[in-house]
Amino acid sequence: MNKTIRETKGPAEAATSPSHCSDNPHTGNEQNMCADSTDSIEREPLHGKPSIQIDLNALDQMGVRLLKSLYSDIRTLNNVLSGMLNRPCHQASERIYELNIAGGLLDDLHEFLSVYEQAIINATRASKPTEALEVHDRACLLLKYEAGCDETLLGIATMAMNFAKQEAEAATPNRRAAA
Repeated sequence: MNKTIRETKGPAEAATSPSHCSDNPHTGNEQNMCADSTDSIEREPLHGKPSIQIDLNALDQMGVRLLKSLYSDIRTLNNVLSGMLNRPCHQASERIYELNIAGGLLDDLHEFLSVYEQAIINATRASKPTEALEVHDRACLLLKYEAGCDETLLGIATMAMNFAKQEAEAATPNRRAAA
């Protein structure tokens, strides 16, 4: 059996080798796969051990517009990670979703970002914006999130109706002063 890139070149050089997990279709299949692509590993998930943590105080201090923007950015990163996790380079075997070591690390990052998304949603739910634009942004973010959670159409329509009422109240200055 051929030696892996790591065995023949060493770990540092293997990581920078052009054939290491190459996407070049002109190289042979043995060079187009990660050296350890068939090795799976049993390891504990990242929960409770991240080297970075979610700063809940910072989320609570952000306005809804920033929360909406941050959510969008983290959602995009999570979607990109989802695509990366499906690369053959990160699969340990032919079975669906059995990841090798590198795939497992990406999966941990994906899971952490999912928890971050939920923290942003929780901060958005707890926010009490009074400006019409922030009320609108809050409603849009929460509706987008709930729609992605497979809520019923009736449930989403009811939420939208309540959010529209809140937005109308925020846009009417004399109603706010009377309340």
